Amino acid sequence: MEVIGVNKQRIPTEGGVGLDGWESTEIKAVLTEDAIGEHAVYVGIGSDEWVMRHGAKLPYKEAIFHFSGLKEDNYRR
Repeated sequence: MEVIGVNKQRIPTEGGVGLDGWESTEIKAVLTEDAIGEHAVYVGIGSDEWVMRHGAKLPYKEAIFHFSGLKEDNYRR
């Protein structure tokens, strides 16, 4: 399995003020492709590789919000 796309979003978190005015955390949606060409999207907080291996796998109907070009028949169940 390999990473073929990453969608990042910063969200505010409780606990003080950072350099940009707020503390925040980056959440990633990582698009993967396996050896037979099927795709899956995982979400989590960490490196691209960590999210790919340990993140929460999204169902197709949620994955398309992050990667609109995904085809349902090519999405790993």
